[in-house]
Amino acid sequence: FNLILRVIKKFFPLTLLLSKVLQKVDIDLSYYYKRVADICKISKKILDDGDKEFKETFSFQKHQ
Repeated sequence: FNLILRVIKKFFPLTLLLSKVLQKVDIDLSYYYKRVADICKISKKILDDGDKEFKETFSFQKHQ
């Protein structure tokens, strides 16, 4: 459960503002399409570094 919360904590801030903006009626979709692409790149980097992230998380839990 703690691991799931850590994943949510990592990704939620990346998507919250974008989610709110995309629910509006009058927005510049081309600008926010680029922001979605940026979030995808960041997410991919986080996933690629998953082993490192997991080790840091596990190490943190172990010392509590």
